[in-house]
Amino acid sequence: MRYFIHAVPSRLWYINNFLIPSMLSQGIQVDELEMYVDNGNDGNLVSCLNSLSMMPNDDKGTWHIQDDIMISHNFAEITRQANNSVMCGMCMDIDEEQEKPDGKVDAENMWYSFQCIYIPNRLALQFVHWFNTVAIDDPKYALWISKNKYDDSFFRRFMLENNLGYDIINIKPNIVNHIDYMLDGSLINKDLDDINRQAKYFEDRDLQISLELKIKTYRLTQKMKESTNKLNTTNNIDDILDKYTMTRKRKRNLPLEMNYNGYSEK
Repeated sequence: MRYFIHAVPSRLWYINNFLIPSMLSQGIQVDELEMYVDNGNDGNLVSCLNSLSMMPNDDKGTWHIQDDIMISHNFAEITRQANNSVMCGMCMDIDEEQEKPDGKVDAENMWYSFQCIYIPNRLALQFVHWFNTVAIDDPKYALWISKNKYDDSFFRRFMLENNLGYDIINIKPNIVNHIDYMLDGSLINKDLDDINRQAKYFEDRDLQISLELKIKTYRLTQKMKESTNKLNTTNNIDDILDKYTMTRKRKRNLPLEMNYNGYSEK
């Protein structure tokens, strides 16, 4: 199986310390993992299209996951069942009252969240081609394009406008949860931070609580290390100044009062 992580540099600490270890703990192999890091700060939509254009033109597929998710206890088991279809691993819980259809659905009812979605590789390439030849010149998409986001909404529009014969499966319970609230909120739109954008059908709440505690502990530990490093740096400066003071005393035989702006003779 192939897992492709879409990431930004500021979240690599989470990916390397939490997300990837959780995947490996379920038996996913290192050589099954790939990552696209938006080092050029291209933004949501552009980086998505760039990464999808890297898919091989073959009959296989790829799980695309983003850098702000946690996985369920059976993530590996479920994802290994992927076949030549579109499989949606998360339903965003924006409308808490309305139930969303699961199982095999049409494009109108697909959950389509790019937090976790399986896309056949040829379909991913067709989507990129459609965007570059159709959507980019369509006036109704001009606002979306100008904001450089809505990658998953564009994919849904592509699926609605093109009947390419792929089944669409909504997976319930959800196999990931959206946890950007643990990672300093949305990187795309801070107006979304107060909206419940977690998975509607994610059931591993005990894992979520545990991860939240681990992340808080990790961040506190990192802050303590940073403080210690700053203190060590300050101590090194004091050592240098002390040596400088003794040198001046020996050369001039004068009592000196040192401060961080230089020295003053008494």
